[in-house]
Amino acid sequence: MIDQYFYPKPSSRTERMDVNRLKPVKADEEVLLGHLRGIEATDIEERTGKALSFNKKPYSFQIDMPIEGSPDWKSIDFIVDNLWPLEVNGEIGHDTSAEQGKDLIREIQLNETFEKRGLMPMTVIWWYDLENQEQANNTIRDLNF
Repeated sequence: MIDQYFYPKPSSRTERMDVNRLKPVKADEEVLLGHLRGIEATDIEERTGKALSFNKKPYSFQIDMPIEGSPDWKSIDFIVDNLWPLEVNGEIGHDTSAEQGKDLIREIQLNETFEKRGLMPMTVIWWYDLENQEQANNTIRDLNF
């Protein structure tokens, strides 16, 4: 005789749901939101914006500038005090010699535009100078805008 197989009954107990509770943030833990002045920002852009605010430097974020003699427009990360263009370069997209060559050409084109508009030449900050907020604050302070 063959034994009958009985499938197990599903439980009548309701499953526990995980509650999405906010975890407390430690005082020394950095909080990055991914936005700066309502515009999406990378971590280093956000740190730079916070450092500019910390050092009481007025700034504009993500400004499109026309290139002289070209129909192209280029985006600048920051313009500080309506005078100092500031670019923040991350690890990705700026590490090979080909990418650095493109960055140099872009910087030359933009500096020509800045000169005609009465702005200072572009300042570039690298990601390794912005690894945490304290370091970013010190880097901006040392630039002497």
